[in-house]
Amino acid sequence: MNSKLAAILTGLILLMTSPAWGTTLTWNFDSPAGNLGNSHTYTVGGVSVTATGFSAAGVSNETALFGKTEGGDENGLGIAAEDDHEIAGSEFIQFDISDVANLTSGSIVMGSVQSGETFEIFGSNTLGDIGTMLASGGSAYNSVQFMLPASFANYKYLGVKAGNDDVLVESLTLNSSSVPEPATFWLFGSALLLGPLMLRRLRSQEM
Repeated sequence: MNSKLAAILTGLILLMTSPAWGTTLTWNFDSPAGNLGNSHTYTVGGVSVTATGFSAAGVSNETALFGKTEGGDENGLGIAAEDDHEIAGSEFIQFDISDVANLTSGSIVMGSVQSGETFEIFGSNTLGDIGTMLASGGSAYNSVQFMLPASFANYKYLGVKAGNDDVLVESLTLNSSSVPEPATFWLFGSALLLGPLMLRRLRSQEM
C-alpha cells in the first residue's frame, strides 16, 4: 500500500469514527458583584444561563439578585433583600438552562452552607414556579460539587432555595453531548460514497 492510499484510508477512518463529542461548561456566580437586578445572564463559551430571583412563587414576585464576594465560602449568588444577601425562607433563584442542548449531567456548588443549614434543588418548566424538588443537601456539601440527578435534564429551569437558614449558589456545571451539524453529516456521507471509488482508482493505477 503506497503512502497516498494510506493517507486516504486514515482520513476516511477519522471521519467515520468521530461523529460525537462532549462539552463541559461552568458558570461562576462570584462575578459581577453587588445588586444585579431581577435577572442576570452569565455566558461561557457562547452559551448562556440566565438567573432570576424570586421572593416567593409567581412572576409578580421577582426580586433583585446579589453577587456576594466576601471571601472564603461567602462568594456566590443570593438575594439582595435578604439580610446576608443570601437565599432564605420563601426566596429562590431559577436558572434558565434551556440554551444548553443535549444535557447529559450536571453539578452545582453551594456556598455559605453552615452547620445545620440545608439547600434544595428544583426542576420546573415555568418561570416563577419552583416546580418539583429533585434533591437536597446540607453543610457536608459546602463549596463541594453536588451532583444533580439525571432527571434535571427534563426541565427548562433549575431552581435553588434554602431548606433551612440561608445559602449561596457558587457555580453551576453542565455537561452535554454535541450532535454533529448538517455539514458534518455531509462529510460523513461523502466519505462513505466517494471512499470506495477513490480506493478503486488508486488500486487500478498501481497495476
